[in-house]
Parts: sequence; C-alpha cells; structure tokens
Amino acid sequence: HNRLRKSYPTGLGDFVQTFDLLYQLGKMMVGKQRQVANEAALDHLSQVSNRRSFEEKQRELYKTLADGWTHSLLILDIDNFKQVNDTFGHDAGDALIVQFGKALKDHLRASDFVARLGGDEFCVLFPNTPLKRATELAERLRASMPKTLELTSGVAHKLEWSGGLSEYSRADSSENMALSRADAALLDAKRAGRNRTMLQAAA
Repeated sequence: HNRLRKSYPTGLGDFVQTFDLLYQLGKMMVGKQRQVANEAALDHLSQVSNRRSFEEKQRELYKTLADGWTHSLLILDIDNFKQVNDTFGHDAGDALIVQFGKALKDHLRASDFVARLGGDEFCVLFPNTPLKRATELAERLRASMPKTLELTSGVAHKLEWSGGLSEYSRADSSENMALSRADAALLDAKRAGRNRTMLQAAA
C-alpha cells in the first residue's frame, strides 16, 4: 500500500545481543564437536588412545619415512594379567588396565604416543626416534614405572610387563610390518621368562 519505507535507521548496537548469542552457540557447538572427537579417539577403560587412533598415527608416521624420518614402537603386555582376573575378579583386572595406562602416560615423553590395542596389550610410538634411542627409552620406562599397584582395597599387585621393540623401515611394504616385528620380539620376551624387553630390527 505504498507504506514501505526506503530506509530503516539502525546501529551496530542493535545487533550486539544477537551476535553474542550466535557466538556463544558457536562456541558450544565447537566444544561439543571436540569432546565427541576426543571421546572417539580414546579407549574408554584405560583413557589412552584406542586402536583406531593408533592405526591413524602409525599411517601418519609411516608416510614420513620417505622424507628420512625414523620412528620406533614398543608393544607391552602386562605379565600374569589373566591370573589377576582369575584370582581377584574382572574389577581388579580393569583397575590394573586403568592404572597401567596412567603409569605409561605419566612416565613417557610428551612427544610419545601411547595406545591400548586390546586386552592388556598396549603400544607406544616413539616419533623421530631410532631403535637404539628407543631401547634406552624402554629401559628408562621400566625403571621408572611403579613396582606395585593397588588394584582394590587390600589387593596390591606386583607390576611386571614384557615388551617388544622394533623400528619402521623404508624397506617395509606396509606400516604393519614394524608392528609384526615388535609382536615377534614380545613373544621372544615372554619365552625368555617375561618381565623384559626384546627387540627385532628390520632386515
């Protein structure tokens, strides 16, 4: 009806409340997205990275070998874990997994990547670390880890673990070859009496 105005006088102040609301909503959505992503990357029990995160990190490191980088990995198995479950129950076994994961995080370098592969098996990736240096780090880890862990009230467990070390090689046809070598070294450690770390270098 010819009543539409050609101009509507407004100031930036009129939009402050709306912009502030949108900003707060955006922050909330980004925070939630990060929380979901972090939860998806973590093992729910041990609170270290899960196997999927490990595989992604391993692929990332493997791709850098062509540029001359050197990386190593350590597979760890808690000795006599089944005996803990059988003797004290699964709650005690879960407590052992939780405390072992925490001890690993507390005694590794900030640059190291630790993940639970499943059961009582964990893996540590040592980025930019040749096998000789990784061997020193594994020995230091063994020396610094707690000797006993209290699983439940009145139940203390003597902590011992076996380890297998290897190094990623540009000659490997896939990123999992180093993992296979470390796994074989872990079996050697168990056959040799457990509570030790063995290594298997690339051919």
